[in-house]
Amino acid sequence: MSSRTTVRSALSLLTAAALAASTVLVGTAAVAAPDGPGGLGTVSFEPGRYIVTLVDPAVATYDGGVPGLSATRPDEGDQLNARRAPARDYSEYLQERQQDVAAAAGVDRRLAQCIAYCLRHCGAFECGEKRGRSTLYAFAA
Repeated sequence: MSSRTTVRSALSLLTAAALAASTVLVGTAAVAAPDGPGGLGTVSFEPGRYIVTLVDPAVATYDGGVPGLSATRPDEGDQLNARRAPARDYSEYLQERQQDVAAAAGVDRRLAQCIAYCLRHCGAFECGEKRGRSTLYAFAA
């Protein structure tokens, strides 16, 4: 077996496992997508399976705004130092937010992140339409 065939087989197995596991992650109701940090928008969704992306910026693009957390965006031409306290603190804040959302939906956050990552990067999902600040994904044709 060539290494290319081995990689394809592994990706196929991961995708199949992710699809099987995703049936466990089905919620019973959908919540309106946030319009911004701290508020609910007017966007509504039908009950179903969703990949949820929070509106908080990534550590590399965070300019501040959360009380008690310093900006982490590096200056133009500089690299992010993820070991500095502000980056670690903001990263912890993001993980807590993700955990809160996952707990509210009754989902294991780490498993859901792994499944979403595999499905997007294996080509099983395609980026679909935008609704508010949310991006809807669809199964690839």
